[in-house]
Amino acid sequence: MTTETKPLAPISAEDGHLPNMATPYVPPPPEGPQSHMRPLGFADPFRWLGKGWQDLLQHPGIALFYGVCFWGMAQVLALVFKHKPEYTLSLVSGCLLVGPFLAMGLYEVSRKRQRGESPEMASSLMCWDQHIRSMAMLVLVLMVLELLWGRASLVVFAVFFNTGMPSTTGVMEAVFNPQNIEFLLVYLAVGGAFAALVYGLSVVSIPMILDRDTDAISAVITSIRVVFTHPDHT
Repeated sequence: MTTETKPLAPISAEDGHLPNMATPYVPPPPEGPQSHMRPLGFADPFRWLGKGWQDLLQHPGIALFYGVCFWGMAQVLALVFKHKPEYTLSLVSGCLLVGPFLAMGLYEVSRKRQRGESPEMASSLMCWDQHIRSMAMLVLVLMVLELLWGRASLVVFAVFFNTGMPSTTGVMEAVFNPQNIEFLLVYLAVGGAFAALVYGLSVVSIPMILDRDTDAISAVITSIRVVFTHPDHT
């Protein structure tokens, strides 16, 4: 007894027996303002300095206030170097942390003058209050880097001075003693790495947050991009 087998006809998706494949999701193009880096020339920094000098002449009182603040930071740095020299480099990181935020008030003065408005001391001091979230995130990141910098500075001193932290005279002798060239190179390398990192994170991010109300992450990424794209200008 034989049975005949009939060939099966192929079933197409059009017959309704098989589901159609889902169309791949294509994300929509990004909308909103995009950051574009402008090419810079060697004369641009001098042009910025010239505009800053004009701001100083137009508002000498505000400029004097911030100048006194920076002078006070230098005095504190000298005092720490005299009594606790092992913390000098970490305090330098603190100055690099506070300095950009003080400069934020000067950015506000320039921004208002560019808009044709009259800058005031109160608005210069409180220009960060409308960007508190972004500034708080950026401060947190910089504070963590400052703490790491201070710890690294202590470790370098502990490795090269296992008999105890040197006094101010001991630090000067260590710096200018040719036998301690390894300590000097390591100390400068560690401090330079942290200083470059703090500078790269904040050089563009702080004025960008002030002017465009950008979130901290986007501002930091843009700042790093600018530093790596224009290392000769930053």
